[in-house]
Amino acid sequence: MHPINELKQLREQMIEQLTQIPEYQALKAMERFIGELSNIYEGANAPAQNEASLHKATVAALDSRHKNDVSSGSPRVTPYIPAHRVA
Repeated sequence: MHPINELKQLREQMIEQLTQIPEYQALKAMERFIGELSNIYEGANAPAQNEASLHKATVAALDSRHKNDVSSGSPRVTPYIPAHRVA
């Protein structure tokens, strides 16, 4: 049991020394910043997935409408007649 207590004390001393090093402090600050950004973007990803399914539904609806328009056979654009030209 005695070596375990010594290891715990050694670990605490190492942590205390590490927290005094500027590079370690910068590394920990960067890790916190990346974690916060990850949380923000993970929360933003959920609506994006809903938007993707909405986009697929819209494309499917437009495709079906386009197929119906093509199959109807009636032209939607009036042909160009030179006499109708506006001066």
